[in-house]
Amino acid sequence: MTHSPDASPSGGGWRIGSAVALVFALCGFAAALALTYVAWQSADAQRRKDLQTEFDYLVRTSVRRVELRMGIYEQVERATSAFLLGTPDVEPDKLAYYVSALELERNYPGIQGIAIVKRIPVGARAAHEAAMRKRFPDYTVHPANPDETISTITHIEPLTPMNRRAIGFDMLTEPLRRAAMERARDTGRASASGKVRLIQENGKDAQAGLVMYVPVYERGLPTETVEQRRAAITGWVGAPFRMRDLMNGISEERAQEFALAIYDAGQETPDALLYSSDTAGGPAPHARLEARRTIEVGGRPWLLRYHSTQQLEARLATPTARYVALGGAGTSLLLGLLVWVIASDGHRTRKRAREMTAQLRTSNAQLAAEQQRIHVLLDTAYDAFIATDAQGIVTDWNNKAARMFGYSASEAIGQDMADLIVPPEMRTAHRAGMARYIQTGQAKLVGTVVETVAQRRDGSVFPVELALAGVGSEERTGVSAFIRDITERNENRRREAARNEALEQARNELHHAQKLEAIGKLTGGVAHDFNNVLQVIGGNAQLLQLSVRRDDAKLQQWIASIQASVERGSKLSSQLLSFARRQPLQPVAVDPARIVRGMEDLLQRALGESIRFEVVEERPLSRVKVDPGQLENVLINLVINARDAMPQGGTLRIAMRDVALSEAEAGAELAPGPYVLLEISDTGAGMPEDVRARAFEPFFTTKEVGKGTGLGLSMAYGFVRQSGGRIELHSEPGQGTLVKIYLPASDEAEAMPDRRVARTESRAAGTILVVDDDPNVRDVTVAMITGLGYEVIEAEHAAQALALLQAGCQPDLIFTDVVMPGPMSSTDLARRAAELLPGVPVLFTSGYTRDELSKDGKLMEGVQLLPKPYTRAELASQLGGLLGATSA
Repeated sequence: MTHSPDASPSGGGWRIGSAVALVFALCGFAAALALTYVAWQSADAQRRKDLQTEFDYLVRTSVRRVELRMGIYEQVERATSAFLLGTPDVEPDKLAYYVSALELERNYPGIQGIAIVKRIPVGARAAHEAAMRKRFPDYTVHPANPDETISTITHIEPLTPMNRRAIGFDMLTEPLRRAAMERARDTGRASASGKVRLIQENGKDAQAGLVMYVPVYERGLPTETVEQRRAAITGWVGAPFRMRDLMNGISEERAQEFALAIYDAGQETPDALLYSSDTAGGPAPHARLEARRTIEVGGRPWLLRYHSTQQLEARLATPTARYVALGGAGTSLLLGLLVWVIASDGHRTRKRAREMTAQLRTSNAQLAAEQQRIHVLLDTAYDAFIATDAQGIVTDWNNKAARMFGYSASEAIGQDMADLIVPPEMRTAHRAGMARYIQTGQAKLVGTVVETVAQRRDGSVFPVELALAGVGSEERTGVSAFIRDITERNENRRREAARNEALEQARNELHHAQKLEAIGKLTGGVAHDFNNVLQVIGGNAQLLQLSVRRDDAKLQQWIASIQASVERGSKLSSQLLSFARRQPLQPVAVDPARIVRGMEDLLQRALGESIRFEVVEERPLSRVKVDPGQLENVLINLVINARDAMPQGGTLRIAMRDVALSEAEAGAELAPGPYVLLEISDTGAGMPEDVRARAFEPFFTTKEVGKGTGLGLSMAYGFVRQSGGRIELHSEPGQGTLVKIYLPASDEAEAMPDRRVARTESRAAGTILVVDDDPNVRDVTVAMITGLGYEVIEAEHAAQALALLQAGCQPDLIFTDVVMPGPMSSTDLARRAAELLPGVPVLFTSGYTRDELSKDGKLMEGVQLLPKPYTRAELASQLGGLLGATSA
C-alpha cells in the first residue's frame, strides 16, 4: 500500500488546530465562566445592597412616623392642659365639646379618649364621692385606698360605654401608672407609663396598653423647682392607648414589607412586648435583614425591632445571576448580557429612586396634613392662641384672637405682639421679660396660668387669663400663649361675692334673730315664775306694812327696802321682756316731738348742768304709733348712757324729722315707705368696734360694777323692733355716738293723754272671783282684795272657776291669772264667762302672757291686764275702775 506524501502533515495540523481551538475554547469557556462568576458576585452584591438600602429607608420612615405621631398626640394632651387653665374641675359639656372638635377617631386613631385625673387630698374622699354622684349616681373611687392621697378619673371624653368603666379609677394604686404620674408632676413634661392593662378592657380583643400623662398645675403658683411643682399639682390630663389600634392608625402602604415589634423600657422580653405586627412576636427564621432602634416616648424608652418579610425580598429579587450564568456559553452573549444586565440594573435603580422620592413626598404631605389639623384645632379653640418668635413678632394668630382683639391674622402676623395687645404702661416690662427669657430660658410666667389685662384694637382694656408655654425650649426661639377673656367670669365672681356677702349677712341676721328668740323663750319662762315670786314678796310686804306700827321706824325701813328690791326686780324683768320683744305693748298714735318736749325738764335734770341739751324738730312731723310709756323709757335710757359717756361735760342733741326709705335703704328688716327718724347724738368718748358690735346684747356693759345692768340698749332694741322700726348705732372712739331710731309713720289721729285723776284706795262692795294656780300668789291676792273691802271666791284653775260659774256663782268681777295648767285656758274662761254672765268684767294678771292676750306684740283690743308684780294701790285702782267704785 502506498501513501500520499502530504497526508500526515495535513491531518496532524487539523488535530493540532482542533486542540488549539479546543484549548482556546476551553480557555474562552473558562474565561467566560470566570467573567460570569465575577459578574454574578457583583450582581448579587448589588442586590443585597439595594435590599439593605430599601429596608433602611422603610425603618427610618416607620421610626419617624411613630415619633411624629406620638409627638402630635403629646401636643393634643398639652393643648387640653392649657384648656383646663390650672384646674381639673372643668364643666363636662365644655370638655365634651372640645374633645368632639378634635375628632379623635378620625384624626388621632389609637387614643381611647382624653381623661382628666383629679388629685384628692387625704380625708376628702367622702366629700369628693358625694359631689361626683350628682353626675354619676353609682360613682365610687376604686380600688379602695383610704390612707393616702388619691388621683381619680373624674372626666373622660368621649364618654363611651368602654370609657365609662374608667370613671372613679384611682391611678396611683397601680405602680406603673403612679411612676409615670409622679415623673410628669416632677418634670412638668409629658410622661408615658409602662405596659399596662387599660381599665377599658373588657376581655374581648384585649390589647397591651399604656397611658401618657401631662401635669396640670394650679394657676398662679410657681413651678420652677420640683418642690414647687409638687405643691402646685392639681391633677393630670391622661390619654390611654391600645397599642394595636395605635399602630394600625400609623401604618403605611408598605407595612407588609417589614415586621415590627415594640418593647417597653428597652427590654426585649415577652413581658415587655407592647406590639408585634406578626403573631409570633419574634424574628422570622427566613428574615435576611433585621434592625433595632431605640426612641423615647413620654420620657420612657421604647425598643423598636424590625425584620424584613418575604414580600420585600421577593420584590427586590433579580434574575441577573441566572442570566450571567447562561451567558457563559459565549463571550459575545456574555458581554451583551452584561450590558443588558447593567442597563437593566441601572433602570431598576432609577425606578427605585423615583419610588423613594414619591414616598418621601407622600410622607411630607402627611406631615403637612398633620400640621394643618393642628391649625384647624387651634382655629376652633375656645381661647385665643398667639405665638411669637424670639423678637416678639407674631407668627401664629387664630380666629379667636382675631375676634377678641380686632386684628385679622393677615394684619397681626409679622407685627410686634406688644404693640398689638399689651397696654402701653406694661410694654416695657413685657419686653424686658421676653429678652430675659430669650437669653436665659428663665421666665416666671412660662408654664403657669396668670390673670392680667390686655388691650383691644379700639384701645379698650379688659381682663384676661394667660397660659404661656415656651416654643423650642432648647433654642429658646419664642413663646406661645392661650388667652381667655374673663370679663364675664370676673363679673360672675363679683356677683357671687355679693351674693355670698348677702348670704353671710342673712346668716348673721338669722343667727341674731335665733339668739333673740332663744333669749325670749328663756326670758318668758323666767319672767312668769320670777314675777310670781316678786308678787308674793311685794304683796306680803305691803300687807305687813299695814299691820305694823307706823312709829316702828326700823321695821318700816326694812319693809321699804323689801319693796324697793321688788321694784328693781320688776324693772329688770320688764327690761328683759322688752329686749326679747315679749312685753305686751299698748300702742297709740302720738306726736314724738310732744313726747320729747314733755320730758325735756326730766331729761335735763338727768344730764346735769355740765351737759348742754338740745331738741331739734323739723316740721311737718308725722305721728308714730307706739307705746308712749315704753318710748319714754327708751329715751331716758339713751340719755343716761350718753351722760355716762360725757363725764367732763358735752352736748346731747335729740333731732326728729320725717324720712322716706327706699327699698334699698329699708333693707330686709323694714318695708319701704314713710318713717320718723329720731337721732340721739352726743359728744362723748365713743365706742370701739368690738364694743359697738355687742352693744345691744343683754347684760353687756362697759360700766363699773353697780353702775348699770347692761339692759338699757337691749331694751331699746327690743322695743323699736317690736314697734316695727329699726335702731342703728354709729360710734367711733373720740367721735361720740349717734343712735338712729326709725319708727313707722302713722296717719291716725293723735291719742290725747288720759288726764283723769287716779283713784285712791277706797272701801267698796262686791264679789270678786280670784283664779290663780300658785297658792302663795292666790293667798296674797285674796288678802289684798279682802283688805280693800271686797268679798272673794277662790279657784285654783280655769276649769274649777267655770264649774263655780255653772253652779250658780255670780261674781261682780273675775280676776284671773293668764298662764295656768289644765285643759282650759284663761281666755277660754273669759269667753265662757261672757256667755254665762253677760257684761261681767274680766281683769287679767300675769308675769308673762306668752302672747295669749297680744297680737304682734300689742295687747288685744278690750283686754284689761294688770302686770305682775303690782302694788295694792294699782290693784285698787284697776278694780275700782272696772267696778265703778267711788272714793270713800
